[in-house]
Amino acid sequence: MISGTDTIQKVVDKVLKDYPEVKAGLTGMIPLGRDEMVYSEQSMGYTSIFAFIAILILLILSFRMWAAPLFALLNLAVGLIWAIGLTAILVKSLNIMTSMVAVILIGLGIDFSIHIISIFTENRSMGKSIDKSIEETFLKSGKGILTAGLTTCAAFLALVISSSRGMKEMGIVSSTGLLAILIVTFLFLPSLLVLRERRLEKKLAEGKIKTKPVYKDISFQSFGKSCNWLSRRYSATLICAILITIILLISALKISFDHNYMNMEPKGLTSITLQDTILDKFDLSMDYALLLTDSIEELREMAKKLKNVKSVALVDDISIYLPSFEEQQKRIPIIREINQAISNATLKHDLTEAEFNQLLLELERLEMNIMEIQDMAEEFQKYAAPYFKKTALKMATVENIKFEDLPLSILDRYSNRNRNQFLMTIFPSGNMWQDIDYLNRFTNDLDRVSEKVTGMPPVMKELISVIGNDGKNAALLTILVVFMLLWLDFRKIKYAVIAMIPLVAGFVWMVGLMKLTGMQLTVVNVMGLPMIIGIGIDYGVHVVHRWRIEETGKVNKIFASTGKAILLSALTTMLAFGSLVFSIWRGFGSLGAAMFIGVGACFLSTVIILSGIIGLLERKN
Repeated sequence: MISGTDTIQKVVDKVLKDYPEVKAGLTGMIPLGRDEMVYSEQSMGYTSIFAFIAILILLILSFRMWAAPLFALLNLAVGLIWAIGLTAILVKSLNIMTSMVAVILIGLGIDFSIHIISIFTENRSMGKSIDKSIEETFLKSGKGILTAGLTTCAAFLALVISSSRGMKEMGIVSSTGLLAILIVTFLFLPSLLVLRERRLEKKLAEGKIKTKPVYKDISFQSFGKSCNWLSRRYSATLICAILITIILLISALKISFDHNYMNMEPKGLTSITLQDTILDKFDLSMDYALLLTDSIEELREMAKKLKNVKSVALVDDISIYLPSFEEQQKRIPIIREINQAISNATLKHDLTEAEFNQLLLELERLEMNIMEIQDMAEEFQKYAAPYFKKTALKMATVENIKFEDLPLSILDRYSNRNRNQFLMTIFPSGNMWQDIDYLNRFTNDLDRVSEKVTGMPPVMKELISVIGNDGKNAALLTILVVFMLLWLDFRKIKYAVIAMIPLVAGFVWMVGLMKLTGMQLTVVNVMGLPMIIGIGIDYGVHVVHRWRIEETGKVNKIFASTGKAILLSALTTMLAFGSLVFSIWRGFGSLGAAMFIGVGACFLSTVIILSGIIGLLERKN
């Protein structure tokens, strides 16, 4: 697709040098597909780098050290290598959806490292030994990391139920990639942390360093105090959360769906601009449908029906060059008259000025390049006129045109090599991208003529339906699977429900805020709905796990430590998805913006609602 389009573009550019006043370009689904692939690949390169650098800076500022953030990114790099290796084994190659998996895994994979580093450095700042620090790290955060990782993997894996190959492979690549990073984090990162600490102790014992390293308390005490304040005022906190959820639910129910896939493409593309120009100037769209038949008679009959359909602008098939036997018989009297008129015509050696001017007008209609014949009138009459007469008589034959009489250029264009299948191209008269009702009307009109129609219009109609239904089904399946995993983890429905409440609220807040910010659901960002369920549940899981481990009245400590970890997790994930906003391909941008809002909404709902619920339950007990 890319090499073929680029080759044709080079030919166009070369010819245009001789005609500087002419503008020309390529359009249609093949040039559009080429642009989509090229710009999406370019976008993934610099957005991944941007996400990596932004996350590194954030971690350095948050942890106030160099070593831990570098270890986290080194661990992430190893996990990404595992993930990409698994991708090569499982799906062989990336498509336009799975090409953004690197950004997704960067944003989510770093979360595991953040939780381990946060608890480990907290324990070391309290003067605990290396062994005790790493042990308590896994006791306090290990199970939460495992559950959060598995629920997110389950959310991505739910996309496998989709009929769309893009969504299905997105689910496979994302879930296995995240699982690979999770395993690497449990095996590799703790080893790095322990190795560094033991090397420092060894240097201290050998006198290579004189002072024992000072471990700062890097927990967010102010964040913990804020959540403790919300917890003590649990009634007002929960009432406010309920009111916000109701308001945003009303907003979410009003969100619309943008079916125009062209709005996902980069702005200002020649291929898209020319597509609109053709529709405006010629009243037909380049997003044609195709129909294959086994006989010319069947093709001719279908062409006759389609020419009377209002939604069809043009039907292009071999019957244009091969009329039916009956049609040819009807034309024989007219052809005989033409034949007789040509046969009786006498060729003049000289033309009057009026006759010559009339000849020029007729020739201009056929071929403008024959203008120079004006300087060769005598030679034309002597040599070309007899040939013209002979050719015209040949054309004015009453013999029926047969299939084998057609030139190879036409046969190859409309039939296969065995000459037993015939192709019809059907051009729509409207814009199927901007008007979903027209797309449905056009495809329904085609279905009434034949069930064997393919091409972009029927494929796009089916794709919109599939993605919409599969996105909804994947979201419902994700909620069910996540709840079952939480039940198995906490072993009590009570705690599973508590962890799920902020997720449900966060989901509503996400869609409601998308509507308030002027966003619409699209065929790309709709994938974010099942994804946010797997991502958003992580925050509630970590808080509930830490709450169950700590004693009553430790809300301040829980949110100062684990709260800091989920805050950093949310920020790094938002940075990763937010980097997609700068993508040239607007499809990635729409998904990035939706996920940026969704992750932020889930974090806020977790902090506010769980602070209130914990305060309520502790006061009740």
